[in-house]
Amino acid sequence: MFCTRESEPTICQYRSNSKGILERSWFLTELAVTRFQKARPIFVAASISQHLNPFPASLGRKRSLIQVAETFMPGALDLSVGGFHTKCRELRRALIELNRELTNRT
Repeated sequence: MFCTRESEPTICQYRSNSKGILERSWFLTELAVTRFQKARPIFVAASISQHLNPFPASLGRKRSLIQVAETFMPGALDLSVGGFHTKCRELRRALIELNRELTNRT
């Protein structure tokens, strides 16, 4: 399921995290689509809220949820081709730009 509704970024993030757990157990890695689906809800939520941490989540060693989303994109780019690769590249650029914009604002 591809989550596109801007009103449900947290639900989309939860679904893609669950899907990633299954994929890692079956394939030993996440698929490119799952990595994209994990990053996109964070981007949408951060864009709407104009906040680096738009909803509660584990940050690990990162400073913001936007940085967490950025870590998903290199793997998605490595595993994708064609039009989807272009979408991944666009999302990665958008995440970097949004991170820069929100960081400079605070």
